[in-house]
Amino acid sequence: MTGQGRSHPWLPETTCDHHCVLSGLGEPGHLFLETLRCVRRITAAALVLMVLPLLAVPLPGHLRIKRLYCRAMLSALGIRITLSGGPIRNLRGMLVVSNHVSWVDVFTVGAVLPGTFVARADLIDWPAVGLAARLARIIPIDRGDLRGLPAVVDAVTGRLRAGSTVVAFPEGTTYCGTDHGRFRPALFQSAIDAARPVQPVRLTYHHRDGK
Repeated sequence: MTGQGRSHPWLPETTCDHHCVLSGLGEPGHLFLETLRCVRRITAAALVLMVLPLLAVPLPGHLRIKRLYCRAMLSALGIRITLSGGPIRNLRGMLVVSNHVSWVDVFTVGAVLPGTFVARADLIDWPAVGLAARLARIIPIDRGDLRGLPAVVDAVTGRLRAGSTVVAFPEGTTYCGTDHGRFRPALFQSAIDAARPVQPVRLTYHHRDGK
């Protein structure tokens, strides 16, 4: 979400644009190969996405199943995870907060710390993604509606008290990685109200050449 058409100053604004993506594609001669890779990965990701409804079935070891599913999606997209540090695992009722780079963040965090995500409300209306959002029982947030923010905080608090892991991106929008925003404090109030711990996560993505 950029600054254009913002309804109030609270909405975050990013300086990232399409040049951030183009800068990672390399020389023009590589564009054809990149296009082929994209087609292959999108096809593989679509096949993995078809299995998503099965995650809504309550099965023993569901957290491990969610982690494996997220890793399968990342593999389909050509993304490999390198983990540093020691995240808290399998703790009931924890708020996970992370910087926000891409929609892929959901699978990246989910591969390590699966939970319920706080996500933009209009995701529910997106084709295919909307079904996934409903199955994942996301907590919708409309960042253009400040009056709805207390209800979101209450919803997160309730999930935390019930022992669920909740994942939020307090920057409020995606940043390309070379730019970043500040964490908005509202959702941290949920952890305070529920008296539950906060697990910070920092995501970085690198191209094959290390950039």
